[in-house]
Amino acid sequence: MRKGDLITLLLSVLICCFVGELTLRKYTHYPLGLFSNTVSHPNLGHVMDSALLEIDLSGFRNNHVGKPDVVALGDSHTYGFNVRSEESWPSVLGKKLGKHVYNYGVGGYGVLHYDYLMQDAVHLRPEMILVALYLPNDLADVCTLALASPYWFNERDDIKIDRKLCIDHQNKKKLANVARSRKSKSWLKENVAIYSVLFDWYAKIRPLKSDEHGLVVGGGETKIKYLKIRKHAENMDMEQPHIKMSLNVLKLFISRAKALVDSSDIDIAVLLIPSKERVYYDQLMTKKTKLPSIYHKLVLNEDMLKDEVSRFMDSLKMPHADVLPSMQKALDSSQSLYSVVDDSHPIGMGYQIYAEKAHELYQEAVDK
Repeated sequence: MRKGDLITLLLSVLICCFVGELTLRKYTHYPLGLFSNTVSHPNLGHVMDSALLEIDLSGFRNNHVGKPDVVALGDSHTYGFNVRSEESWPSVLGKKLGKHVYNYGVGGYGVLHYDYLMQDAVHLRPEMILVALYLPNDLADVCTLALASPYWFNERDDIKIDRKLCIDHQNKKKLANVARSRKSKSWLKENVAIYSVLFDWYAKIRPLKSDEHGLVVGGGETKIKYLKIRKHAENMDMEQPHIKMSLNVLKLFISRAKALVDSSDIDIAVLLIPSKERVYYDQLMTKKTKLPSIYHKLVLNEDMLKDEVSRFMDSLKMPHADVLPSMQKALDSSQSLYSVVDDSHPIGMGYQIYAEKAHELYQEAVDK
């Protein structure tokens, strides 16, 4: 092949890749990643890029324009990671109710984000505000945002965040050993749409197997990585100083949110979303699957933290619902709930179950 022909071929390939990348970004949800396609925000850290399809001018995943009937606050589980916009639980809930549900969910959001957005949610004057708490990382995200945005230390002295605790925790995370190759693959998957498509396609066709990195569950349906188990166990350990502090921040948010909506004649309720690990745990124990001790620790931490938060909400008469029993029931009936790739988020059926529990909370508010 002549040099000129080779250059022409290379240019053609580059142009095709460039056009393919732009097309995938414009018309699909690729690249896959919690922080893919985001832009910076001075107080929230980040919002979605409003130049994308399905994203409104404020940086949230909404197609409908107009006053909402219900507002949903949450993280990637509310955004609808893994599925199209119409399959996210706020959208499914909206279809069930025949109402407009505004989705304030974004990947990486946590308690401080919900606190910041609560005023905006109330200002929209909806009938109801639904907060979806994902305890496996919502508390850990307090320090993440506080250290990323000076706003939380300089302008929000009403929220007691210990900077030293957060910095100490951040330093410990930096010392964790993460393979460079894994970092590179994760960066490519979250930032390059074409690579993300290929990664997703390969992950779905390759056979899953348990190994030193993780455990295949659900009859080969999905895989749980041991690194994720350890991370979630640590994120819900109330003996960790930064988690104990963040729990107090969560309680402050819940109490203020309840007082705010009560004075505004708006209903509010909380959806408690379980970890993927917790959803599969009872089934694994029934099958007498040998599990690492850290898995048992995760379940103990999650149950204890959920009970603590539930008792606090009960003391305030804050309506709430636990999604775990419904997810486990669906699992027992052999329904596929999670992606075949290593991921903490459900697929369409899982989000539908979230929406059903949210619908129950809405109906309870209407019937009271």
